[in-house]
Amino acid sequence: MGHRLIHTPFLHKHVHSVHHNSVNPSPWSSLSMHPVEQAMFFSASLVHLVLPSHPMIALCSLNWSGTGAIVGHIGFDRIVSADEERAMKTHAYTHYLHHKYFEVTYGDALVPLDKLFGTWHDGTEARDEAMQKRMRRKRERLAPRGAA
Repeated sequence: MGHRLIHTPFLHKHVHSVHHNSVNPSPWSSLSMHPVEQAMFFSASLVHLVLPSHPMIALCSLNWSGTGAIVGHIGFDRIVSADEERAMKTHAYTHYLHHKYFEVTYGDALVPLDKLFGTWHDGTEARDEAMQKRMRRKRERLAPRGAA
């Protein structure tokens, strides 16, 4: 949800565009952000100042804030172990598509809001066509009346 918020025109232009300069995301670009976005990103750990929690939980939360974005930018869709069936999906491909197309896949596969709002893109031709249709409708809505 917060990721969608920073895609509003003002915040994207002045804050989130720094991160989207990484069109082909990598682990190094996962924390490449404007200082305002960094403050928003790490503010999730501030919940421990309000809700009583064990210091280890607070440290784990801060660690997840610092390293959690790496998985979405790692460049591999799955992390495979010796047992192929136990491969861990990273959803990095869908986040790559988000960096490539900007207006798709704001969350990951664990949050189905993208499917609900029609912004889900999984790399298939069908989803690409759906994205193109949605973008055409958006351009038509935003076009001045009487424009060709």
